[in-house]
Amino acid sequence: YRGQADIESKFGSLSAGKISNAKSVSVEFGSAEIASISGGKLSIKFSNGTVNKLGGDVKSNFEYSRVKLVLDNDIKNLDVNNSFSDVYLDLPTNLSATYTINTSHGEFDNRSSFAIKKEGGDDDKSYGPRFNNKYSGTSGSGSAKIQVSSSFGQITAGHNLQVDMSDKKKDKNKNKNTKSL
Repeated sequence: YRGQADIESKFGSLSAGKISNAKSVSVEFGSAEIASISGGKLSIKFSNGTVNKLGGDVKSNFEYSRVKLVLDNDIKNLDVNNSFSDVYLDLPTNLSATYTINTSHGEFDNRSSFAIKKEGGDDDKSYGPRFNNKYSGTSGSGSAKIQVSSSFGQITAGHNLQVDMSDKKKDKNKNKNTKSL
């Protein structure tokens, strides 16, 4: 089948192979393990998700999730809108891209060999904490456009990132002392 794929998964697990003509892929309250997506929209909310090969022109939205995206060299544009999520961008070492990353009450961790630097640095004369930060950089000729906007989230960029995608739920009663009267 070569037509456009429009996939929606709620309250379950999505396990998919190569989605070569994605119109949209949406996962809510579950998990996703996707071998490959080429183009389209990707939405993951209240879930864990991994895309092992991401290419083409992709617009994505992540909310309250943990997501790992392994970018392919044929990525053209990646637009990430992130809220309250941990997003891991696994970048090929020979990727040619321009990066623009904006964080609001969030963090950016560059573990890649690419020069993605904080704009303004610590040299400006403003006082007090800064909640909004902008990072930018280029690798190779900068042909692909990687744009990330993150609110209250964590963005990590690197090469061959090892990410534990398992749910780590805390036992709320684990360390409570209970006494009866």
